[in-house]
This record gives sequence, C-alpha cells and structure tokens, in this order.
Amino acid sequence: MGVAEYVRALLASDKLGPQVRHHRCEPARSAVYAESRLPWPAAIRRTLEERGLSGLYSHQALATDHIRAGHSVVVATPTASGKSLIYNLPVLERHLRDSEARALYLFPLKALAQDQLAGLRRLVSGWPEEARPTAALYDGDTSDHFRRKIRRDPPTVLISNPEMLHLALLPHHEQWAPFLAGLSHIVVDEAHTYRGVFGAHMAGVFRRLNRLAAHYGATPSYVFCTATVGNPGELAASLSGLDLLPGRQPPVVVDQSGAPQGARHYVFLDPDQSPATAAIDLLRAALARKLRTIVYCRSRRMTELVSLWAGSLSGPWAGRISAYRAGFLPEERRQIEARMASGELLAVVSTSALELGIDIGGLDVCILVGYPGTIMSTLQRGGRVGRAQQESAVVLVAGEDALDQYFMSHPEDFFSRPAEMAVVNPWNEVILARHLECAAAELPLSARDPWLAPAPAQEALRDLAAQGRLLLSADGSQWLAARKRPQRLVDLRGTGRSFVIEDSEGTVIGSVDGFRAWRETHVGAVYLHRGRSYVIEEMDPAAGRVRARQAKVDWFTRVRGHKSTDILEELERRPLGRGVVCRGRLRIIDTITGYEKRSTRDNRLLTIVPLEAPPQIFETEGLWYVIPESCRQRLEEDFVHFMGSIHACEHTAIGMLPLLVMADRNDFGGISIPLHPQTGLACVFIYDGLPGGAGLTRQAFGHARELLEVCAALIEACPCEDGCPSCVHSPKCGSGNRPISKAGALRLIRDLLAPGADAEGEALCADLRISPPPELLPPRPVDEPAAPVPPPVPDMAAIMAAWAGQAPATAPAGAAGQAGPGARTSASGAGGAGTVASEGVPSQEERIEGRGGEVFVAGTSPQTSASAAAGKPSGKQVALPPQSSPVAGRKTGGATAATATLSIMQKPGLMAPAVAVGDAGNVRVRPEPGVGAVGRPPEHYLVFDVETRRSAAEVGGWNRADRMGVSIAVAYDSRADDFFTYTQEALPELFARMRAAQLVVGFNSFRFDYAVLSAFAPFELRALPGLDLLRRVQDSLKYRVSLDNLGQATLDEPKSADGLQALRWWQEGRLDDIAAYCRKDVDLTRRLYLFGLEHGWLLFTNKAGQRVRVSVDFRQ
Repeated sequence: MGVAEYVRALLASDKLGPQVRHHRCEPARSAVYAESRLPWPAAIRRTLEERGLSGLYSHQALATDHIRAGHSVVVATPTASGKSLIYNLPVLERHLRDSEARALYLFPLKALAQDQLAGLRRLVSGWPEEARPTAALYDGDTSDHFRRKIRRDPPTVLISNPEMLHLALLPHHEQWAPFLAGLSHIVVDEAHTYRGVFGAHMAGVFRRLNRLAAHYGATPSYVFCTATVGNPGELAASLSGLDLLPGRQPPVVVDQSGAPQGARHYVFLDPDQSPATAAIDLLRAALARKLRTIVYCRSRRMTELVSLWAGSLSGPWAGRISAYRAGFLPEERRQIEARMASGELLAVVSTSALELGIDIGGLDVCILVGYPGTIMSTLQRGGRVGRAQQESAVVLVAGEDALDQYFMSHPEDFFSRPAEMAVVNPWNEVILARHLECAAAELPLSARDPWLAPAPAQEALRDLAAQGRLLLSADGSQWLAARKRPQRLVDLRGTGRSFVIEDSEGTVIGSVDGFRAWRETHVGAVYLHRGRSYVIEEMDPAAGRVRARQAKVDWFTRVRGHKSTDILEELERRPLGRGVVCRGRLRIIDTITGYEKRSTRDNRLLTIVPLEAPPQIFETEGLWYVIPESCRQRLEEDFVHFMGSIHACEHTAIGMLPLLVMADRNDFGGISIPLHPQTGLACVFIYDGLPGGAGLTRQAFGHARELLEVCAALIEACPCEDGCPSCVHSPKCGSGNRPISKAGALRLIRDLLAPGADAEGEALCADLRISPPPELLPPRPVDEPAAPVPPPVPDMAAIMAAWAGQAPATAPAGAAGQAGPGARTSASGAGGAGTVASEGVPSQEERIEGRGGEVFVAGTSPQTSASAAAGKPSGKQVALPPQSSPVAGRKTGGATAATATLSIMQKPGLMAPAVAVGDAGNVRVRPEPGVGAVGRPPEHYLVFDVETRRSAAEVGGWNRADRMGVSIAVAYDSRADDFFTYTQEALPELFARMRAAQLVVGFNSFRFDYAVLSAFAPFELRALPGLDLLRRVQDSLKYRVSLDNLGQATLDEPKSADGLQALRWWQEGRLDDIAAYCRKDVDLTRRLYLFGLEHGWLLFTNKAGQRVRVSVDFRQ
C-alpha cells in the first residue's frame, strides 16, 4: 500500500472524502543534465564519481560556471535540488588552487549548520588528509577554547550564523584579519528567510562585511540559495549591497531546476471538525500504511497536542511518533532528526522549525494543519516529501483564517499564482542608522564609503551625529562611533531595544522587541513559553525587563486601544474605480487603553482591565484607499453601516495581503477612518508594522485593485451570515471587531470598482488635496533652567561635498515658504505640488544679529539626555576644616580682549568654517560635519567655579552638597574683562555679579555649584539665565566628559591640579593656591565656551585614544 492507494482511500472515505475541495497529481519530472564550461580538477571529478554522480544538473552546472568565474549568484530552485553542491564544489576547487582562500557559510538554524558540516566532511572523506580543507562550526555552542583556536588558525570553511557574524566576527575583525584577507566566497543559505525586519538587519550586516573585506583586500563573491520566490534577483541584490560597490555586478539569477521529481499529489481538505482532529485521522491512515509522514502545525501547543493524541490513539505506532519544535533542547532535536533519518520514527509533528533544508530522510506524506501563510512556504514544506523521487502527497487541512478559506474556494489560484515577492528594505531609517553606528565602531566611516552615497544613508548619518552617536575625528575627515560596542544593543530580529522576560526566580525565559512589548507583555498579559503559561506581573521599561509568574490559567489576553494616523508625505497616487489609492510615509499613534480577558474554551469575554500605557508613536510606510463621498452616501441611503463596512474591508485586506507579498498578517497594521482630517474623506490605511517601513506595502501598492478583488471574492464565498474569522474578523482587532459589516464591505468594494466608474476616480485623483499633518512637539526638559532654541539641522549634501573636496554649495535661503531638510512634504494634487509641514524642526538656517550685517549659521541639534550628571569632576572631591581667609573680592588679573571675543585663533589641523559672502554683505557659514549651533556670546556674561571646604563623604553624600561650604569661588566677568576671587563671606558680591550678567556659565554648575551655593544664595539660582557646558556636552554624547579631557583635547591645556590637592590646600590654609587653581578652571571653562560658540564643537579623547569632535550648542 503506497501513496496512491492512500490518496484513493482518502477521496473515497465517507467521513473525509466530502470535505476534499481539490485534488491534483503533478506528474514525475526527469532530470536535465548539462556540462560545465570548464573541466573540474581531477580530485573533484573523483569525488563526484564516488558519490555516483555522472554529471551535474543543468542549474548546478550553470550556477557553478558563474561562481568559478567570480560572479555572485542566487539559486532559487525547489527543495532537494542539490543546492549544496553548487557552493561546495567551487569552494573546494579554490582551496586546491589557493590554500589561503577562505569561505564563510551562513545558516539560520544550528541544525542546518550541523548538516552542512557533516555533508562537507563526507564529500572530501576520500581525499588525503593533508589535502582536505578544514571546516569548523562557530556558533553559540562553540566553547571559548575552540573559539580562540579557530580565530588563531581560521579554517578553510567557517560555518556560522547571522548573529555570530554580527556580534563576534565583525566587531572583532582585527582578530579575524587572515580570514577576511582570504575571504573568497560568502554562502547564504535559506536566503528567503532574510526578509522583513530580519532582512533589513542582514542588509546592514552584509554591507558591514563588504567594508571590512575591502579593508583587508578581499572581494568575495556571494552565493545565495533560496526557495522559490517571485523576485530572487531583487532579494539578493537588496541583501548584498553589491550595486553600491564600484565594478561589482548584482547576483546572477539561476531559477530553472534540472533536478528530477517524483509524482506528487496535492489534496485540499476543508474539515467539518477541527483541523487538528482531521490531521490526526489523516496521520493514523498514513501510519496504517507505514508511510513516513511529517505533520506541520502552526503553534507549539498544537504540535504537542497532535503528537500526544495521535500517539495515544494509534496503538502500535505510539512509540514511533515525536513532536519537534524550536523550544526543544539542541540535543533533543538532534536525537529526533537522527531517529527520523534512520527510519526508527515513522512520523514527526513539527512547527516551521523543519521547514528549512534539514535532512531527515525520505518522507512520503506531508500534512499541513492550516495554510502556512505563503505559497512559497507551502511548496517548501511540501518539498520535504518525495526527496528520493518516490510518489508523495501533500495534504492541506484548512483552518478558519481568510487565506485558508480563499484557497479552499479558489484552489486553481494557488497553482496558477506566481510565488510571492520576498521584500527587503535595506534603507529602513531605524535599522540603517543602527548598522551605520556599528560600522563606524568597526572601521571609521569616511566620504569614500559607497554605503554613504545614497540619500537615506546621508539622512541617517545626520541623525546619528545630531544624537551624538557618531562623532567626527579631530581633522573632520572621519566619523567614529561614540560607543565602543554598539553591536551589543542591536537585535537582528527586532527594531530596537529588546525587553528580557524573567520568571519569579530571575531566570530569563524569553525576550520581546521593545516595539511590541506593550502589546504582548503588559502587566496582566498571559505569556506562553515551552508549553507553560505565565502571567506578567511587572514591566520596567527603563531597565528593559519584564517579570512573569508561572500560572495555570483558563483565559488569554488581548489588548484594546485606538489608533490614529497622520499622512507625512505622499509619494504616489493613482485612480482606482470611483476612488483613489495612495502610498507614502505615515505617522502612527497607537494608544493601548486596556486588555480583555477571554476564556480559552469558548472565547467568551470575561472582563476588561484598564491600562495606562504611553502612546507608541512611529513613522512607517503605508498605502491608503480614499473612498469618495458618493460611495458613502449610497451605502448610508440603503441603511448600511458605513464605519462597519470600511472596518471590515480593512480586516479582509490585511488578511489577504500575504497573497501578494511574502509576509504574515501580523507584519501589517490598519486603520479605517470615516472622515480623515487631512483628506476630508473616508480612508482605509494599511501600513508596515515596522518603524521605518519594511517595503511590504510599497510592493503591494501596484496590486491595490487585485487586493480588493480577492477580498470581494473571499467575502462572497464565505457561508457565514454576519462575518467570521474566515472573512472579515481580525484576531488582533483593538476594538473587538466592532463595528463590523460583512455585507457592507462587499457592497462597498463592488460600488468602488463598479464598471464604468473610472472617470469619477480620475477626477478625484486630480482634485484630491492632502493638508499638512498636525505637529507633535517634543517635550520640554524639566531640569533645564533656560531651555535653548533648538538649533537647525545640517545640510548633508554640503557635508558630503565638503568631504569630497567639492566647492561649497550655496547655502539655502531661510526665507519663508522654503523647506529645510527637516520638513516633510505632503503632496497636494496629482501633479505632486507640495505643502510643507514642519515636524518640530526649525528651518536649516537661523538668523542671529551680529556686527557688520546678518550672519546665517547652521548646525546639528543635540538631544536632551535622560541621564543626569552625577557629581562634580576633579577639583570638587573632598574638603577639610575651615580656615580664615585674607582674600575677599580681590581683583586677580585680566584677560585680553582678543580672547574674550569670538576671534579665537584657529588651532592647527582643525577645519575652519567655510565662509561665503552673499548679497548686501551678509555672511553665510556653510555647515560642517558634526557642527552644532554657532553664535556670539552676550555682551555681559559671567563664568564661575566653586571649590568646597568639605567632601561628599564628610557631609553624607552628594545629595547634601549644600553642607559642603565654600573655600574659594572665582568668576570671570566679561564686562570688566577680569577675574574675581571670593571667599564664603564675600559670596553676596558674587551673587550680585551673577544677577547682573546676561548669562551665567559653568561646568557641572546646575548639579553641583548651584547646590553648594544654595545654602548662601538669597534667591533661586536656577532662575538665572544659565549655561552648563557639561550638560550640553552630555546632551550630545549621552555620557559625561571631564573638563580636563576637553581642555587637553581642544586647547592643549590640562587642568593645573586635581580636587584632592585643592582639599589638602584648604586644610593647610593655602588659599592663594586654591584661588589660582580655581581661576585656571574658570579660564578653561571660559575658553571652551567661546571655542564652542565659534565652531559649534569641542574635542575630547575617547576610550580608544582617538581625538574626536562633539557637536555643541552653547547659544543662550
């Protein structure tokens, strides 16, 4: 009894036969062979003969020809078509000719890596030991001892995974110099898994790898292996970034398989009972015929249940069935794979963990419990059977989801529809910025980097500089990372910071992307891990930690809330029937208001719990359907619920989008609004659920009509009366699928796409105006005494021109009606005429009054730091018993007028600002890279510093600075152009000078000096117009830098003493020495203030010993 008899019995079954919606058998296909263009070395020919291979399949021969010629390729052929030979043979040939050549193999799963290592060793097992290439695994399971051994003597083939490349190899590339210098091939297996968030990250990782390979003199070729996707060439090009490299060509596509295949049956079954119950019946029938079977389930829980039920019900086969999922320990998974390959197991019940190319032997039947989500995944899973070219069967058991039911009603569409597009957005602004920061930490960025040429990279570079995450070298030629190891903060599977999930004992049981944390791990949420349920008890966003308590519960949770969207920029529009479809940049404001508790048995609502969560605000890409008023009127005249209609359309469209692009419905979000304030009409928005956008809706935009057509077909074919999960209900709807109108959705789509209605849509497309979005102003810092005016944003085109040595471009005018680079343009009208909408960022140039006309200045904006300066740098450490002082209010020497103005002499080796004289004598300063805001000091400013009598330890901590007392205070008064020294008794004179000045400048003055003086001041010091240089530097860097460091790096002048010495002087009564020391600190602070005002930056020495710039804004 074989597969054919199994299928005949299924079709004839009284129970399951009537539930079969479609059956077809694809005939067997013979092998197609081809000769290689160049002969293979004798050792490789013998290797092929030993394996019983008389020749290569046509796709193998073509792909290896390209690889041997130095070309990059992408091989998109079905499972079991012999892709591993395609990369192994050229790598072995290169090894025979160059023993120093190296290859990097990347696999997304450890099981795949183990398989490939074993396969490579089998391939060369007949070679003499001294001639064999070495190969090694380098992953999370590799011991420290073997890691060191591998780094010291890199193998010919290094087999690893994306995370290890990102975290272990690239950041420590100096230790891998011989390997990178000899790198000839980069093999990327299962490349179709590198899409969405993960794909955008991997595009950044590969560009970083390209930079380092070039640094060590290597130009490796890429070999991408992927399942059947609709756009393999585009996918490989987006991932590799080869189009950015001079002289490199994008990967060549090889997608015509010459591998043989046995006859394969496809059966689509729509069960009356639950899908799991139907799957158990199908599995029992296969086991009774001793057919080796794999069952794919959608969830871990279903995997365990199906395995348990089938084992208990199948009598003698109970010991020959096993579950298989990612939550198992590695050794458990290896054991199951070995038992399956040996034939000891007859059936395995798995999640998607076995979808990829792990070799578990020849299988006969594949049962899919629920549609896998894409045609590609269905074919990939189905490719697990019939690998020995025997007859096989794939049975799809439909669930209640929209796509499952669509293919049950339209099975021919499954076989005629091309494979989905695998979408990667290498220019996602959020992810791109994170990898540019990593790249700068690995090797300084410069204008020569091809990665920086496109506009999105320049925009990301500008933002990183504004946030202080990238710093310019002292000579302005390179960007360096402010953090030594930013790679540790980048999760390749997430969009930003991850939250760790701990159980009651503090053991980490999982992690969640910070972007999804409020939806999935809020307080009270039910979290599942390895079949156990947990209830979230605490969520600490500041620490990035979630605490969960294990509990058996009979309910699950689902968040409730509301969303709104702002159209930031319209990029494209086209008429669609009576309406219009648009595409562009959106700002999503997602507010969670509470969560539902629902029974796991019957989905019954148990209670609603309110939540206070901050709104999640992010920008992304999206498309939106604009519904004309005429459609609304016609529906409402027939008493159809219009809001319920567009809401139902939104749900169905999101559910059907994976039909067009390779994604899951959870990758999208949607909002339906009956009257959008920017369009004045009803709109249905569908957007990428990833901050910055994943490119999914961009890909779907061209299929906007087809999407509505398949939605209408699905709704019409669904037998339910008022809507169900198979048509218009969404499992993640924040309003509980209310209001919803199935009939209204069908009416709306038919009216919108009615024949002969195109003229109405064309007129709307021409006339539609989109108004600017509302402002989202940033919060004002609460601890800043005098909030500065936000500085402008630099022109990256000018920066890149400056780096490239080109003539300075004319600075853009700051006149009204022109947009700076921080503005978004909302298209208004079919012709694309735009309306400028600023997003809380001022125009690029800001006018300040100066001598001899107007000066226009430009620069970057330091961001307000969330962390606070703790304590005072050296000079304020300790103090001893008080002594009387003979000096009070004494004048102690002047400063020259030249140093008290902006005309500070330029230090050798530093770039002076490029100045262009414009009309009417106006001076325009071209923005420099890494330059903050520049300006002039006020006419009357004061710089001060305070030395204390007692230490923090003596008074009980830094929070008691008001008890430290004052030994000496020194102030520089710009109006007098002189320094003044004060004892504690003479402080009223200091306060009088401070109150008379237009600006009071200090270093760590807000946190320390003001706290010390607060015990003596008759007024609130924070009310003074103040500037704390340390605070502004910290705002830019997000960490503190000492006055000594800044003085030495910027002015070549260190501090004259340290705090411990000053405190010893107080104990010894040496007040003149304290005064001289304090005066030097004041002078250093004054000169740094003036330098920063003139140049917009200071220099400091980072932990790597490099002198780098920090952009500063010292304007009042």
